[in-house]
Amino acid sequence: PIVAGAAACLWSTVPNATAQEVIKALEISASHYYQHNPRIGYGIPNIDFARQYLSAVVDGELPEIVVYPNPFPDYITLFLPDGESLPIHLELRDLYQRTVATATLESKRYKALWAPGETIAAGTYFLYIERGGRMQVLRVTKLL
Repeated sequence: PIVAGAAACLWSTVPNATAQEVIKALEISASHYYQHNPRIGYGIPNIDFARQYLSAVVDGELPEIVVYPNPFPDYITLFLPDGESLPIHLELRDLYQRTVATATLESKRYKALWAPGETIAAGTYFLYIERGGRMQVLRVTKLL
């Protein structure tokens, strides 16, 4: 019942979407999308990411990469709304623009996971994301 209510709310934000598009958006945003099984299913859907994906499908415009959780403990998940498996170059910089960590990741269709390590001090950083020739900068906060 909870997911049905969430699906109704999601559909109301993008009324031009079809039922199958709403279902697909909920599946893609779910916590176990890549490891779904009969016992767990697709897991817990992330309604905000589902809304962004659904808007992109219906409106034909791709939203930017979303990073969560923020603030982050020791890992960052990147939600890639276009679903393309492109390499992602990440650079974490401090407030003085000094590079703290870098990585190049291969994305699984809609998500990528990065664990920069526990050696990074708690604080505010800028995450530079380069993917497919597009650059995006996000402010992120590292927890203790």
